[in-house]
Amino acid sequence: MEVSQQNIQNLLEAYLKTKHRFEQRLIDENIPKIQTVISNFIEMKNGYSQWNLSNAINYNIFNILNINYRETTTHTPFLVNLLKTRSTHGQQLLFYTAFIESLKISEDKKNRFTNINLNQIEVLEEKHTALYGRIDIFIQSIGLKQRFAVVIENKIDAPDQPKQLERYYNYCTKTLGLKDENILLVYLTKDGKTPSEYTINEDLKTRLVDVDVLKCLSYQTDISDMLNATMPNVQSANVKELVKQYIEIIKYF
Repeated sequence: MEVSQQNIQNLLEAYLKTKHRFEQRLIDENIPKIQTVISNFIEMKNGYSQWNLSNAINYNIFNILNINYRETTTHTPFLVNLLKTRSTHGQQLLFYTAFIESLKISEDKKNRFTNINLNQIEVLEEKHTALYGRIDIFIQSIGLKQRFAVVIENKIDAPDQPKQLERYYNYCTKTLGLKDENILLVYLTKDGKTPSEYTINEDLKTRLVDVDVLKCLSYQTDISDMLNATMPNVQSANVKELVKQYIEIIKYF
């Protein structure tokens, strides 16, 4: 059977007309659905904008100032301020006690570090120890018969330093004359990792963990959970709001 060029052209035109009618029918059928989706999206967007007027959940001072990853100028001073019992936050022992409880130490040791009044501890930032190096956060008792010390090594992105934790432990035992039951050595990182052998001998690390001296804490979980637990007891709206913003940045380190 001979197929002429005209026949092929007629078939092609018929196909294109059928295709066009089919596509147009699909468009006509789906336009209302598309319009509904667009309408719902616009309504949702407008609703969110209205809700955000009074909530503004993404408004975070730490993110705005781009200081959420700064160890020495954000996290260390902020924690020092919270841990101080006579601080501008006005919450007295609340944050300090919550921090000690977050370490999950024995009841006897916890009581030794928390049975105090406002004037019986001192919280220092960047404590210089001469021979043993500089401690990020140092807490010590004042005027107690059984003295104690809390050493916090704050590690955001900085690498471990040689024998760093060993030096801090030796400062507590040799210079301050403290026994293990009166020492807390806290290694605070984003994710709670353990210190390397570069910063503390493996045998010493194992022993200090076993006797509740060395504790590894995470910003993402331990500090975040600790601060969340304090929220019902924070009396100041200003403090509560700022701490909530701080929790938001450390949860996603």
